[in-house]
Amino acid sequence: IGYVDDDDEIFIVDRVKEIIKFKGFQVPPAELEALLVSHPSITDAAVVPQKDDVAGEVPVAFVVRSNDLDLNEEAVKDYVA
Repeated sequence: IGYVDDDDEIFIVDRVKEIIKFKGFQVPPAELEALLVSHPSITDAAVVPQKDDVAGEVPVAFVVRSNDLDLNEEAVKDYVA
């Protein structure tokens, strides 16, 4: 659940459900978010489910980078793996 403010900035304020069902596993988005924000180059994160024909749902992360402009998707995936 979120909104867009007058400056066209997106804010996520709550989630519809607390669990992502990934290949039969129950994945709490809050745990993934906590892991992501423990990275020194990430200041905030939101994880949401995306429907997937094979897995049911897959977690998708949106992150806010700190000052590290070199942070990329591969580095984030390596960090959480």
